[in-house]
Amino acid sequence: MSWSDPFIYTFISCRLNTKFYPTEIKVSDQQMAELNILRHPTLPNWNYTLFPRQNRN
Repeated sequence: MSWSDPFIYTFISCRLNTKFYPTEIKVSDQQMAELNILRHPTLPNWNYTLFPRQNRN
């Protein structure tokens, strides 16, 4: 494979989101414990997967 191979190029698009989102929302230890979360072996505080809850209430 070389840089001239057309299949290695990835096209990325983006746009600026100017909406307001609240910050510094505190999450309790109980709320964190209720998450269905899988932490990845590499940097688990940054790399994780969230799965849907089994029952939504």
